[in-house]
Amino acid sequence: MSRNHVSAILLLVFIMMVIPYASATTVGIDLAHGENPNCLVPVVYKNQTYQLDLIFYELLTGKLKKAIQVTTDRSEVQRLVRKLVEGLGRNAVLSAKLNDKAGLISALEELKEFTREERGEVERAIETVELLLMEGLPISPELVERVEVLVDRIKREVEG
Repeated sequence: MSRNHVSAILLLVFIMMVIPYASATTVGIDLAHGENPNCLVPVVYKNQTYQLDLIFYELLTGKLKKAIQVTTDRSEVQRLVRKLVEGLGRNAVLSAKLNDKAGLISALEELKEFTREERGEVERAIETVELLLMEGLPISPELVERVEVLVDRIKREVEG
């Protein structure tokens, strides 16, 4: 069995553990013949991998928010906030790549709370996405790149 097959099987097991009521087809996993014609292996496509990553990071950010609320150690809170911003940033980028405008707006709104320097840029990005949503237009690759750069700037500000 190749490394890709093992990775796909581990991913399928992860999905079944995290999302117990979702079937494999709900999250877009197909079965295909691998090297052995008698053995079916899960096949995950790039777009579906983004969706799975998004699910993972949404779960992670939810857990981090809860941990921040109960933590009293200042350095631990700062570490958790950095991880939360990283997860929210990843959510924003994945939402942009998936053309999930509502998810992108939501992630950007949450990220806006963690920045002072890039607040105006985040608000402009939100306005742009809202306009695309109203017009029914897709998110362009240029906007995806703009979101990636913006997220990197916010991460640096939070780490700073």
